[in-house]
Amino acid sequence: MIDRGYIFIWPLYFDVERSRKEGRRVARELAVSNPTAEKVAQALRKLGYTPLIFKEKNHPADWFNYRGLVLLKKDDLKVPKSELLKEIGNVLRSL
Repeated sequence: MIDRGYIFIWPLYFDVERSRKEGRRVARELAVSNPTAEKVAQALRKLGYTPLIFKEKNHPADWFNYRGLVLLKKDDLKVPKSELLKEIGNVLRSL
């Protein structure tokens, strides 16, 4: 079981092919095609974080796609989650 001391970051949050209603959490300008947990973790590492990756997980709204899950300790956050998602989106666009 995953501790409550972590925030969940699903690759689905950055999928340009999804609508906000379908789970995308960033603006289309910050979204990418086919995001994976590994790409999100790579972006977090560039931002100075130490993420945990679970490749076998899938988002409940996207249960048929195993894109993985990225966890980040709440104590390590430097900005609110909404701002962090925007920063991740910016880095993903440059990868």
